[in-house]
Amino acid sequence: MVNIPLNLFNVFLASAEQQSFKAAGEKLCLTTSAVSQSIKKLEDLLGVLLFHRKTNAVELTPSGVELLEYVKAGINEIEKGIQHITKQNDTISIFCPPGIASELLSPFMFKIIAEGFQNIRIESNEQFSYNTYSQYDLAIILDETEKQAKNTLYLGPDYYFPFCHKTIYDQINSIDDLYKMFLFHHDFSRISWKEWFAYNDITYTPQKTLTFTRAAQLLSSVDNGLGVGLESSRLLAKKLVSGDYRLCNLPNLKPVKKDITWLYINSNKKENKQILFLRDLVLEYCSTDIEGRLKCLG
Repeated sequence: MVNIPLNLFNVFLASAEQQSFKAAGEKLCLTTSAVSQSIKKLEDLLGVLLFHRKTNAVELTPSGVELLEYVKAGINEIEKGIQHITKQNDTISIFCPPGIASELLSPFMFKIIAEGFQNIRIESNEQFSYNTYSQYDLAIILDETEKQAKNTLYLGPDYYFPFCHKTIYDQINSIDDLYKMFLFHHDFSRISWKEWFAYNDITYTPQKTLTFTRAAQLLSSVDNGLGVGLESSRLLAKKLVSGDYRLCNLPNLKPVKKDITWLYINSNKKENKQILFLRDLVLEYCSTDIEGRLKCLG
């Protein structure tokens, strides 16, 4: 294989595009003579004529035309590679569902700031397309099928049970009491009230429901004591511990368990120290034990 300096291909590309050694020199900040000598050296190394020289211009030979396509493609790939690695070095990208972002990541944020991270992008979106998460360095994914995927770590089970604010807890002691309340739901929940009632062998006949477009809206309404929500104990953990939220007092009824929460790690970043640090933070602050309780809360 001929060892050819890459700068000769840059000179070749500029000369082909400008159709002039002089114009190529001006573009590359080289003299016309330097461009001419570089092209001559490239032709000698390849053993083919690349340009027909004219008085005030140059013209590609058939061999030059053929080489030009390969050089363009090669330089384009090099530029894409440079953009990719510089983007990776500049910014670490993380995807996280909005509920987890708002309820669990506060200590996570303090830790990454204290660690000296400078460029972190956290994208939070309910309508996440699971076939595109490979564009992120890390992604917290809510999807039962991800247990089959590579490069994912299980973050523990989610348990779904009706919950309310402490101010209305004493008013809910039976299913009939539950039906008297507004039952809150949001469009992107991984469980419906109908599913929870069916799991507990109860006919689904609620009289009052209110559906939100975001989990944050549901939680805000529960905070104000306006009704009862159905959400994962993972997201409710801190307010359950503080006593602001209570799991409704419904004897002999069971929570629905789902294995849906996974951490994806980009395979190209598995040895990156910063990514490994962030991975460990997610495992520390977002993982649940076998009963669905956040491990970091003991």
